[in-house]
Amino acid sequence: MRTLDYHAYAAAHTAHRKLDRKALDSAVVREGRKCAAPFDVATMPAGQLGDLADVYAQLGDLDRVDRVFARVEHDSTIADTTRINTLLNSGQSYGNFRGAATDSLARVRADAAVVALTRHVDSIATIPMDHFRAKAVLFEWSRADDEDVKNAAARALLKLGQSLPPATGPNEAVGQALMAAAGQIAEMYGNRLEPDSALATIRTTLASPYVASLDPQWRERLMNEERLYGLIGQHAPVLHAEHVANGAAPSLTGKVSIVMFTAHWCHDCLTSYPAIVRVTHDMAAQGLQTVVVIDLEGSFDGTPVTPVAEVEANRHYYADEHGFHSPIVFQSPLRITQMGKPRPKDHDNSDLYGVDELPTYVIVDRTGTVRAALIDWDATGHRERVLTDLLRRLVAGQSATAADPGRPAVGR
Repeated sequence: MRTLDYHAYAAAHTAHRKLDRKALDSAVVREGRKCAAPFDVATMPAGQLGDLADVYAQLGDLDRVDRVFARVEHDSTIADTTRINTLLNSGQSYGNFRGAATDSLARVRADAAVVALTRHVDSIATIPMDHFRAKAVLFEWSRADDEDVKNAAARALLKLGQSLPPATGPNEAVGQALMAAAGQIAEMYGNRLEPDSALATIRTTLASPYVASLDPQWRERLMNEERLYGLIGQHAPVLHAEHVANGAAPSLTGKVSIVMFTAHWCHDCLTSYPAIVRVTHDMAAQGLQTVVVIDLEGSFDGTPVTPVAEVEANRHYYADEHGFHSPIVFQSPLRITQMGKPRPKDHDNSDLYGVDELPTYVIVDRTGTVRAALIDWDATGHRERVLTDLLRRLVAGQSATAADPGRPAVGR
């Protein structure tokens, strides 16, 4: 197939004519199917089945890809480790599918292969590293819109991480998988107003040899979450306000505040706006304000703009289109202007607050003390219920919860 591809391109170049890519693709598939025809899924050595699945996928033959993975799953003569390692790469195989319905057919079948992986993953429990790799794939593929499923997969991965053999050196795959799982569980605790548990999860993971040995840039996201939850019970950092729309630079004392880190391009942020506007309006008379915090990025909707134009575009987007009449604070962050370079952590608003994911909502009481930090928004309404109940307590002068999430954490 490579030879055919090369000669077709060479001929087109020599003839100084436009290459007919559609005809070439058809020829590649046609000749490729002739080459693949002699192979038999039933007799192919087990260690080569994954490669055969890749070939079939690239030729647009999903039926034969399915036959490969059906044999992988059900053939009792295939060793468990071979079965697991082949299933681990099934998503990549389906991802190579060349066909008009790539996004639908291939994704559905890749999901089915992950289900098969789930059925077999514990068959290699005696091989810790392979078992961990399989669990990491299950965590990565778990449905992002089902928090219970995602949390269960993250818990399983963290528990398994405790049984891994001692680290003999940096292992980015394991370290990053542990950090992703820890971040998921920490957010779960934080969104339940249990910051002590969030911090304990983060600090235990950061101390793991597999994580501690990584380059600091890999650990930064989890360290940011540690900073975010570590603010709870502390005085809220003063926001840097290079520009302000909808009024003057806001104070974070005297009122209960929702400090909302967001961006106009953030879809999850957008889904929260009606609820944030509504709760701000309903409790404004009781002393609630929302402060919108935005990075100046030098563009709006992909079009380069001046800072003044960017401020106005955002003001129109939030005030006129979404009903925010709250102060909007803008800053040109070093995270963008000094990408990849050392930077002082007391400059960026996001660095000050440990914000690494949008949207993030930091709740501050009338004394200026951080009482909670919520990350992301969900379609189930859970985040809205937690936020509304918390704000009602704070504007009424009560503790953040029955068990106050602003209490000092052990070891903080």
